Amino acid sequence: MLVTPVRPIWFKIGPHRTLTHVLDVFAFRFPTTVSRSSGGYRRLMRETPEELLELQALLDASLSRSTDHLRLIVAERTVTAEQLTRILVGMCTLALSTVTAKGEPRISGVDGHFLHGKWCFGTARGAAKARHLAARPAASVAHMRGEELGVFAHGTVEVLNPEDGEPAADWPDLLAYLKDFYGDHTDWEKDVVYYRLRPHWMTVYAPDAAKLIAG
Repeated sequence: MLVTPVRPIWFKIGPHRTLTHVLDVFAFRFPTTVSRSSGGYRRLMRETPEELLELQALLDASLSRSTDHLRLIVAERTVTAEQLTRILVGMCTLALSTVTAKGEPRISGVDGHFLHGKWCFGTARGAAKARHLAARPAASVAHMRGEELGVFAHGTVEVLNPEDGEPAADWPDLLAYLKDFYGDHTDWEKDVVYYRLRPHWMTVYAPDAAKLIAG
């Protein structure tokens, strides 16, 4: 069986883990069906039926209220919610857009994980993007793979592990997944802030979904 190293780009903590190990942990932490392929494990499903319905409704509504220009490009070259969850496996590099106090846009890269139909990502608590999001939680993210895939979303972030406050109800499970993915780190709570983007608009450009799913 081929084992592919996981190499997070934007925020590295601890030793790298193999893709096989990561998805084995995922199957334990987040109920999942996985199968073997020539490239190792590939996730088939993690989201609940309710989460898939919510994601599909968001994709449909977002496309319906998009411009004619965007619909012309995307309408016949998109994917279903179920297909999207099979494409966005593991760490996906995101371009994250925030806004300064002067209303100036800023863009940076983060490690994104598409969990239960929503993007989760983290950064150092002292990062400029963390200051922006604390004051102005509206954000946009994009994940692109050449001309084969573009996933674009606008929404509002929620802090999953606030420094002074109660964490999100599912933070313990997410933290366990992150530690297994990146390696344990004694100062996770102190050093890293994690967010979940709650999107109000999301669209996907994927002219060949089957190829992306096959990997």
